[in-house]
Amino acid sequence: MELLFQKNKDLFEDQLNLGVKISSDIEKKDLEAIVKNKPLSDVDLPIILADGDVTAKTGDDLKFKDVPNVNISAGVEGNLRLAIYDTTKETIDDLKSDDLDIELPELDANECYGVFSYGYTINGNVKGDWPLGSVQLSASSDGGKSKRASVIVTLKKSLGVKKSLLHIIGQLRSPKQVNSARDLAPGTFLVMDREGHLETNFKAKVGFDFDWLYESQNPNLSGTIGLKTKLGGFFGVGFNLAGHYNLTVSRPNRNRVIHLKLDKRRLNGWNFAAGIDASVQGDLPDDFSIDDLLKATIGVHHLQALQDIRSWLDPNNLDQKLHGITDDLLQKITETNTFNKAKTILEDLFEKWDAVGEDGGSALFNVIEQYTSVDLVEIQNEFKELANTDVTKFLNEKLQKIGFLNTPFGEVLSDIIPFDDLFEIVADQKLVKQLQEKAEKIAELLDLEAFIKKLHKNISEELSLDRIRKAASGDLSELGDWLKEKLERLTDNHIVDELEKINTFITNFRLNGAKVFEKVKEALEREYQLSFAFAYQKEQESTALINAKFNFTENPKLGKILDDVLDGDYSELLTNSEVKGIFLENGVLTHKIKKQKTLSLVILGAKRNFTRINQSIAKGTFIDESDGRLIMYELNSTDTRRRNNRLIQLALTGSFLGNKKNPAFGIEEESLKLSFNFRVQNKRLKTLDLEEIVEPFIATNLAQPFKDTRQLTTSQWLEQLDDFTEHRLGNGRRVFGKTLINMVLKIPSEIGNAWLDAPTNRKHSIYLDLSEAVQLRMRELARIFVFENNNLLNHRKHNIPRENLLAMLLYMSMPTVRKRRYNFNHIVKKTSDFAAKLNGNIMRLEDKLRLDPDEEMSNLADKFKNRQAIVSEIADGIERNSKFQRYMKIIVANESEIIRDLIEFATEMPSVKKLLKKDPEKGLAELAKYGSKLTKKVSNFNFELIGENSDNSRFIGPELFITASKILKPRLNFKTHGYLELIVLKNNHSFEMETYLDGERPKLEDILISQLIANLG
Repeated sequence: MELLFQKNKDLFEDQLNLGVKISSDIEKKDLEAIVKNKPLSDVDLPIILADGDVTAKTGDDLKFKDVPNVNISAGVEGNLRLAIYDTTKETIDDLKSDDLDIELPELDANECYGVFSYGYTINGNVKGDWPLGSVQLSASSDGGKSKRASVIVTLKKSLGVKKSLLHIIGQLRSPKQVNSARDLAPGTFLVMDREGHLETNFKAKVGFDFDWLYESQNPNLSGTIGLKTKLGGFFGVGFNLAGHYNLTVSRPNRNRVIHLKLDKRRLNGWNFAAGIDASVQGDLPDDFSIDDLLKATIGVHHLQALQDIRSWLDPNNLDQKLHGITDDLLQKITETNTFNKAKTILEDLFEKWDAVGEDGGSALFNVIEQYTSVDLVEIQNEFKELANTDVTKFLNEKLQKIGFLNTPFGEVLSDIIPFDDLFEIVADQKLVKQLQEKAEKIAELLDLEAFIKKLHKNISEELSLDRIRKAASGDLSELGDWLKEKLERLTDNHIVDELEKINTFITNFRLNGAKVFEKVKEALEREYQLSFAFAYQKEQESTALINAKFNFTENPKLGKILDDVLDGDYSELLTNSEVKGIFLENGVLTHKIKKQKTLSLVILGAKRNFTRINQSIAKGTFIDESDGRLIMYELNSTDTRRRNNRLIQLALTGSFLGNKKNPAFGIEEESLKLSFNFRVQNKRLKTLDLEEIVEPFIATNLAQPFKDTRQLTTSQWLEQLDDFTEHRLGNGRRVFGKTLINMVLKIPSEIGNAWLDAPTNRKHSIYLDLSEAVQLRMRELARIFVFENNNLLNHRKHNIPRENLLAMLLYMSMPTVRKRRYNFNHIVKKTSDFAAKLNGNIMRLEDKLRLDPDEEMSNLADKFKNRQAIVSEIADGIERNSKFQRYMKIIVANESEIIRDLIEFATEMPSVKKLLKKDPEKGLAELAKYGSKLTKKVSNFNFELIGENSDNSRFIGPELFITASKILKPRLNFKTHGYLELIVLKNNHSFEMETYLDGERPKLEDILISQLIANLG
């Protein structure tokens, strides 16, 4: 029996007599029901035609007309399946067997579901009329690999069986053919399993959170703590995501609404994406402005000016006359006729400002500044509503609207909720209450909207950059007392001597807008890569990435946007707030990635040396980007080691050392920060060497992402990637080829700040606790490195003395001692001190080797089977082997030295903190000196006995810094941020691999595999 395609026959290349053929060998009752076209209500359901029951009428594959590399395999292999089910559950279970996950509405008693399921094959790269834009093979998919797709149709049971089957196959189409509601019959669902690259883009706004190094010591800059500003203009952000998805395009009922849903699926068991790349596109736009940034760096930003005024009004401030502010000036900028009126309205402003908090106040003032022509009454009403309503329902309604987060209200709301996913706040009722209280206070602050706009206008005129330009030309009176006083406080020199240099700085800074723009783009790319990688991997399988409803009744012209979305262009869907008729349900791309980012901007010093600054601008070194932060004149004690194909860098950076808090949410942002960066480029990297490099870092910093991925081990992950690279590159088994690795650990300021109040007495008992804790952590880390060091375990093959391996086995098994200074003889006095733990470590090592997928390594397990013999060999070595004795003394001496260095740093830091308060310049010099010494010592530590790859153990230093911090501040609650980037290049790439060590990145077309695994706490 043949069933022909009718309405949808133009989907395929050959349009004549296309359809499906039903075998006469199907169950007799089903064949009779089809031939007689019995009503569905009169037959026993389900009817399932599969396993060769259904084939293409022609016997050949069905080739899609517009995308010839994509076809439906329609032979007798059981690829096609036609079924009619009586229940929703049966239908969903059928689809799950095809790895298709879909939510379907429950059926009425007189309804059932019809399913036409098929496999489709992609051969090579595909561009054209195909869902989700171009299909490019990812780290998970092979050319020619078949994926599944289905069309599900809601049927009335009064319909005959044959007509039902014709109706089901008649709804077969590519989702790309759906441009309006009339393209799908009511109750129809198209679902596809997809692997490949998803490309999307949207617009984002960028601001700066100023991170100052003891900036509060300068009265001129008293308003910089907590200062946030925004750059003018939008940045175009593009994502390229390689992964595994389910795409569903449906018209669930008779309403003229098309529902598009893109769900995340696990990929080879991974919960993270096969590849993530973020790019910030575009040239310097006309509306790009760095004036807010420029004003803040010289202390004339309007938020800094408000702090001046606050200080002047405070009767307890003995220094109130130092800012050039007078009664007359306050009357002028407030446009009042008496000082008392000016004082009253300003005190009212500051009282409401304090109730809102720094984030809310800064965000609101930025909106008022940017939207000078906008009536903010609507925003005020929205905050009043938020203060007195169900927050979850409120956020749902707001976030359904396209571009909501780019509206003035959305921008303020994003700033005051400290999460990328705004819905995270509803999980904590205490935070919900604080949010509603803050919303109420913002509404009250907006009562002063007219006054704030007037105040902002008058302050901007009094402290304008144009006044500085005119004064530098010779008319000093242009400055006025307030601006003159502020500029004099900025430097150590007389204003006449500095004006020309300051004016040169302003001119040069503006001329370098393109440089700032490029650095902001670099920082944005890294920020979005990490935030999206983290948002993606923490979501469970079947989480929606995009979940949008297109209401064609409300807006018949939505077809173009729907078509763009299916092409992978999400710009209109994510940002165009003018479009009506589209409603966004909760999805990762729409709800959990903020469309505005606040970048940390680090600026050093309480004074400005404009001669030096102008020289750095001339050299192009005045601003840089590092792991998503922009840095200007930063304290940066860095130890960098570069050898052959790797770069290892440990940096201690400093900024404001006082208390900086977000009062509303209690988030503390101090600033002694440590970061570790380990980059590797290797043109023929072996899988074993790759595992040796990344496994210790994963074990200590990325354990959770792998745990979330169905207990995926590093070995399994690398095995899957190795299979793919062998298939695509032909490098041979266990060879990755041209590989780039970047491992970054960012230690938050809470950890660094633990050192600022450490006891100054080296004999304090806390340092005995610190010594024991560091010893224990070093033993744990040693075990990780030894267990993953294939060269050391297979020491004979690699000409490594056996004493090296035995020494490391003993070291990881030794007890700790409660001493600040010690040697090997203090720790090990008799065999019983270490025998039991050593025996256990050897047993774990033997078990680990037996499970190793590499045959050569698994064969080594037998060498560790006789544990007692190894214990005896080590005990004998302690007594008689001079080389072994020397090794153990070196290891313990290095350990003792690093502990002494940590204690020395701790005891010196409180005095540096005092000096910073008394004399910031000398304090900075001391901080830099001790920071440089610590980074060199910590970064230099490694387990040399591991052999030629001992550099892989260098990130032990930051781990020891964290361990010591926990002892100095036992209740320390923190999260380190770490990420691993792994890139394998194509054989024909054009990327200069050595430049990766300098921070360059290959283009997408050069990349075969890209993995970014992040743990952002």
